[in-house]
Amino acid sequence: WGNGTTFGGDSIPSYAATTSFHQGYPELTKNYLKTYFFSKYASGVSVMFYVDDGDWQPLGNLDKQIKAFNINYCGNWIKYAVRESGTAKAYEIYGIANIYEIEGELK
Repeated sequence: WGNGTTFGGDSIPSYAATTSFHQGYPELTKNYLKTYFFSKYASGVSVMFYVDDGDWQPLGNLDKQIKAFNINYCGNWIKYAVRESGTAKAYEIYGIANIYEIEGELK
């Protein structure tokens, strides 16, 4: 239990995506500057994002409990996904915080 393998010992990859975040202003374009991921046991988990209906962009790997990623993309909303190959222990993502600008005001 909790080691990421089947009963036969094969790795079980994981993938999860968030809902779209629009920060309460779906009609306004935001400049997404940075995001923070808060996690436990997530070393090696890869993070991706896309803005509006764009292509998935890699952010990097989680390697500490609070990990900051620079984004610098503009759009009305942003979505994240995490992926892991199944070789790590069970992990937990317990928070995501976005830093962004709307009409020149930092939020």
